[in-house]
Amino acid sequence: MTVVLADTQDETLIFAADSAASNGDEIYTVDTPKVFALGSYLFGYTGSYRIGQILRHYVELPEPPEREAERFLVREVVPILRAAVLEQGAAGPGQDFLGEKTALLVGFRSRIWCIGTDLTVTPEAACAPTERSTPSTPPASDRPVVAWSWSSKRRRSTPRTSVDRGSS
Repeated sequence: MTVVLADTQDETLIFAADSAASNGDEIYTVDTPKVFALGSYLFGYTGSYRIGQILRHYVELPEPPEREAERFLVREVVPILRAAVLEQGAAGPGQDFLGEKTALLVGFRSRIWCIGTDLTVTPEAACAPTERSTPSTPPASDRPVVAWSWSSKRRRSTPRTSVDRGSS
């Protein structure tokens, strides 16, 4: 189970994610971040690490507009994402274009949006988890949590790594 969180404070976007990966009953820590900056955007993803790698290393996005964010995402960003996923041979079957249980959070200009497995764009209030389950083993308290923040005032991204000491 992956945890990706996104929030806004004033004009700052904050994204955070765990660094665990699972393979059946095994849970291990990976260095591949589930949240990252891409130009003026912050991305977070669940599901396929390959989709995250394609986003980070193959996609270049235009500067986001001041207005009509949903229209821009649907008409400009989604086709770029779709083309990169197809070109790299990572498209899932049928309706699950990004693959089953893979979803994206994207933030820019103090707004957060979700892009679902079928590439549907929804505002943050309508974002839903792709999987509702309880892990068979509780997460270890020493797994690092990677967080990014981006402020439109500072125009820069700041990576932060912390360790979650809370209990679940």
